Amino acid sequence: MAKGTAANCVARLSEAIGSTVAPAGFDRNPEIFGGDRVFRRFRRRHGWKVDIIDLAHRRMEPSFFDVGLFVCFQLEDYEHQLDGQSLVQLVGGDEYRLVTSFGFLHDWRCARTARRAANDLSRSLHWFDRLATPRQCLDFLGTPESLSPGPGSPIYIAMREHLLRADRQRP
Repeated sequence: MAKGTAANCVARLSEAIGSTVAPAGFDRNPEIFGGDRVFRRFRRRHGWKVDIIDLAHRRMEPSFFDVGLFVCFQLEDYEHQLDGQSLVQLVGGDEYRLVTSFGFLHDWRCARTARRAANDLSRSLHWFDRLATPRQCLDFLGTPESLSPGPGSPIYIAMREHLLRADRQRP
């Protein structure tokens, strides 16, 4: 795949996702490089928690991409995940592919892919609603579905204390 072709599609995807989530309060953040992956991150800060949307793809061969939704807590200098979900799994669709074609069909296919991801994301933003309050997050924290470390671990205890403080401060 030509690098410029993939970069063009990734830029379009990032723009489509940013336009979709900005009205919901998400801000675009700088790219993050982790191993062979690149993350284009969008954050919505609530004071006590952070909702994150990641557009992730491989750096050297970005033929596939994923959009992840995460609920995190900023504890010290690190964001700890409480829950996360792949957009493809959430909507029950096929995996997302970046356009690898050349010629006149490239722009059309790239725009169609960006539109599909943005539409899927728009329909899925309600996923964050289930963990919208500190009490909902506290109830979820100890469940097997939670991405947090198990009860008794230092991070679990810190997350629980953080949520209890946030719950007490709510009107």
